[in-house]
Amino acid sequence: DSYIFGEYKLGGIYRISSGGKGCDFDECKVPKSPFEDTQVEFSDATATVAMMFGPYNRNNGPPTKALFFLTRGAGRGSNEKARPEGLVRISYNGVAKVANDRPVAAINADIRIGFNPLTVEFDGTASTDPDGVDGSLKFAWDFDGDGKIDATSAKPSFIYKEPGVFTARLTVTDAGDATDTTSVDITVDNSPPAPIISTPSQDEVHFAVGDSIRLVASANDSEDGTLPSSAFNWEIRENHGGFYHTIASKKGNDLTFIMRSPIGFQDAGAAVVEAVVTATDSRGLSSSAVKILRPKVHNIQVDSEPSGLDVMVFGQVVQTPKTLATWEKQPVTVEALGDESHQFDSWSDGGDQLHTFVAGSSELNTIVAYFEPMKKDVTTADALAVSESKPRDDMKDITEENSQPPSTVLVEST
Repeated sequence: DSYIFGEYKLGGIYRISSGGKGCDFDECKVPKSPFEDTQVEFSDATATVAMMFGPYNRNNGPPTKALFFLTRGAGRGSNEKARPEGLVRISYNGVAKVANDRPVAAINADIRIGFNPLTVEFDGTASTDPDGVDGSLKFAWDFDGDGKIDATSAKPSFIYKEPGVFTARLTVTDAGDATDTTSVDITVDNSPPAPIISTPSQDEVHFAVGDSIRLVASANDSEDGTLPSSAFNWEIRENHGGFYHTIASKKGNDLTFIMRSPIGFQDAGAAVVEAVVTATDSRGLSSSAVKILRPKVHNIQVDSEPSGLDVMVFGQVVQTPKTLATWEKQPVTVEALGDESHQFDSWSDGGDQLHTFVAGSSELNTIVAYFEPMKKDVTTADALAVSESKPRDDMKDITEENSQPPSTVLVEST
C-alpha cells in the first residue's frame, strides 16, 4: 500500500509506504512521513499546488481514473527537464498495450513579435509520442490561421508580410493516427508598451507591516501613445525565492496598498514583496515592470525559564530558546505550553498564556515564558494515607486498654 501526496513549498509529488522511522521537517530537505525514512519521487513537476484523482477515458477505451494536478508555472524540474505548466494528467498505461496514446504537440518560435516582412523559424521537434520512436510523428503547420496546411516538415519557416496577430498551429499525428494540436500567436507590426513605475521612486522600498505604499505607473506605446488607466493591471506577490504567492490583484495606474504580514514565518527573513504592473495595448500586446518592496526584518527570540520547554509560535510547537525572523510590526502569536512537570506562570511582557504581541524595531526582540513546578492536587485518598502514616498520641492508652482481660457481659432475657 502506498500514499501519494504533494508538498506545496517544494512543489513535488511523492509516494510513501509503511515501514521506517522518518524524520522531522526541519531536518529534512523534503518532508518525510513517520512511516518511511526514504521517499520515492513520483513526479519531477516541482511546482505542484493541487491534485486529485478523476475519471479518464483513454482513447475511447474502458473508463478508468488518472491523477490530475495543477502547477504554479513553467520552469525546470528536479531532473532539469522542462516541467509541465497548468493542468497535467498522469495516467496508467498498463503492462500490455491495449490502446494508442495520443502524441503531445509542442511549438517553439524564434521570434513572436516584429515588423513585416517578419521571418519566423518554427520548431516542432519537442513534440512527443508515448507509444512511438523518434521520427514517427507527422507534422502539419497552419501559419496564418486560414485552415490550410502550409508546411509538413518538423522545422519550417514562414514570412509574415501583413500586419496583425496570427495564430500559428501545429498538428502532430502518430503511427496510430492519433493527433494533438497546439498553437502560438505571432504579432506583426505592433510593439508592446513600455510601462514604468514612477512611485515609489526608489529602486527598493523598505516597509513595516501596516505601512501604506502608493503605486503609480505609466506606459507609452508606439502605436497607441500614452495608455489609459484601464490598460494597467497590478499583481502584488510575496516572493520566497523559488515560488511566490499572489496576495492582491488590482486594476488602474494609481493605487494604494497596505502592507500585510507574511504568509509564513519559517522563511519570512528571505521573503520580499514584488509589485508587478502589466500594461496592455489596444491590440493585446503587453509587458510588465516590477518594483521590489523589502520588509524590515528583525529577529525575535522566544525563551523560557527554565529553558528548554515547549511554546507555540504562529501555531507551531518549538522548543526554547528559539530565534525567528519577523517583519517589523508583525503580530506574533505565542502560547506557553510547558510539560508534565511545569505549569505556566507568566510572560515577560505580561501577556496571557496565549496572546499576541507586535514585533518591534530592535535588532533582537526577546520574550520569555516563566514556568513553575507543577503543583500536585491533594486527593482525599492522599490525605487519608498521610493521616494513617502518622503516630497517634492516644495509641498507648488504647493498647494498654486492649491488653486487659475482656469484661464479662451478662445478657438477661425476659
